[in-house]
Amino acid sequence: AFDAFARQLLVAPPAEGCADQALLIAPILNPDGLVRGHWRTNAGHVDTNRDWGTFATPEIRAVGQRVEALAASARIVSVLDFHSTRQGAIYVSRDSSPRAQAFASAVQDATALRVVRTRSAEGNTLKSWSEARLGSESFTVELPDSAAPEEAAAAGRAIADLYVAHYLCPTGARP
Repeated sequence: AFDAFARQLLVAPPAEGCADQALLIAPILNPDGLVRGHWRTNAGHVDTNRDWGTFATPEIRAVGQRVEALAASARIVSVLDFHSTRQGAIYVSRDSSPRAQAFASAVQDATALRVVRTRSAEGNTLKSWSEARLGSESFTVELPDSAAPEEAAAAGRAIADLYVAHYLCPTGARP
């Protein structure tokens, strides 16, 4: 889903007159864990999904530093974090903006993912860290482990198109 999401964003960029924004795309923040077949923990047995704010792992620390550097020169509008788990969902904070709520609802309508509204800044996840530290609208996309590759890719493409519509080009203009 993440690969399809990124490709969809890069293949059809927003039209002129849409938001002037940069994208930071960081795939696989747990590379050594992935190679070993451990989705949650890295080679040091640390859950990298819960390391935001503490930055005990080199991989999360490196991405966190990059995001902090970007935030020093520009506002980070939104963050999307892709995962897989037993069931599909898109997590959004209960107190997020109407635009964030509309984006999450549109994702639910276009995919098999259900909207889960959470308390803001809860835990040491990327979503909670980016909300608390950066003031960004943040989402966690969880695709079910059982999703077929084409189903996951279709969800990724749909999420990318909705992201463009809600964040990069809310006026509707698109090439």
